[in-house]
Amino acid sequence: MNSNTFKRSATSNPLPLGRGQGEGPLGRGGGEGFGGEGILFYSPRFYPLVGGLERVTMNWADYLQQQGYQVTVITNTPAAGPDAFSYTVVRGASWYQQWRLMRKARVVLLLNISLKALPLLWLAGQPLLISHHTLLTDGVYARQWRQQLKRFISNRLARLNICCSAYVARPLRRTVVVHSPFDDTIFRPDPMVARQPNSILFVGRLVPDKGIDLLLQAFEQLLQRHPADGWQLSIAGDGPLRPLVEQAAARLPAIRVAGSVSQAGIARLMQQHQVLAVPSVVEPFGTVVPEGLACGCAVVSSTAGGLPEAGGACALQVAEAEPGAWARALALAAQNNPCNAQQVHAHLQSLTVSYSGQLLLAAIRSALKSA
Repeated sequence: MNSNTFKRSATSNPLPLGRGQGEGPLGRGGGEGFGGEGILFYSPRFYPLVGGLERVTMNWADYLQQQGYQVTVITNTPAAGPDAFSYTVVRGASWYQQWRLMRKARVVLLLNISLKALPLLWLAGQPLLISHHTLLTDGVYARQWRQQLKRFISNRLARLNICCSAYVARPLRRTVVVHSPFDDTIFRPDPMVARQPNSILFVGRLVPDKGIDLLLQAFEQLLQRHPADGWQLSIAGDGPLRPLVEQAAARLPAIRVAGSVSQAGIARLMQQHQVLAVPSVVEPFGTVVPEGLACGCAVVSSTAGGLPEAGGACALQVAEAEPGAWARALALAAQNNPCNAQQVHAHLQSLTVSYSGQLLLAAIRSALKSA
């Protein structure tokens, strides 16, 4: 076995992100500094699923491929049709096929820690590099033995833990924070699209952690307080709480259920709506926040998890998980956007795909040098 495989670093301090003079984070472009097959992303969840993790994986893979690195994504998610990515996507591969791909790669990055991938990674002689996009200490699943085991392995065996927010990094060692990027080629204002006054948008999975039940209660109070103001609520997403949402929509005609929507469709909805509501109870980062800001929405969010990092001073944050407080905040944001365009632009500069991709490359390079 490679002596560096799963080797524990001597320090728990964040890794430096410096570059060599005159060269990119992992060499001088064209993938130089990467032998074999380049960079392999192990992401069990991938497109056509359109959650935050899936979007981050696509953004990073596309960016690295554009920079000249040969990128492969291994996933268990079946395709909806022929793949047309600039990089290679391998779906439903056998364990042997996955091991061979890991063995050939110069770098393997797990997009969230996967217990199934660990034996293959070890047999392939690869160091454990993890990009964390979920919370191992918060939420419904935090006390399950799998989550506790994942946290133990991340701290004891990972050479590098790349975290989507400082909040996610709290319980982990050998961390680098690389905020999840948004795609600024898709999420941007469109002056040709009319924005509907007093319109509110929710984008996310319809699960308890996303706070959709709180938003429904707050919106009902908003209608009661301002019945003549023409308030509208659009809900984009799917999940186990969809029946709850549909029941509310049947009772309140001002609620529209859009279901699952593509990235381009989400961007168009954000361009059409005035306020984006993010009432999450648990949130590792919240890429939907910079996406909404980039499209010109006023953003109202909770203070859960990494949301304060995602919105910075540009989002109106509501600490109380109380419908009345949310109703007041939504009305206030519709009247007065808490952030102007210049402030939004400055905040979003560190959340673009190119900026995030450069930090990712620099973090991996530093981890490989520390072996």
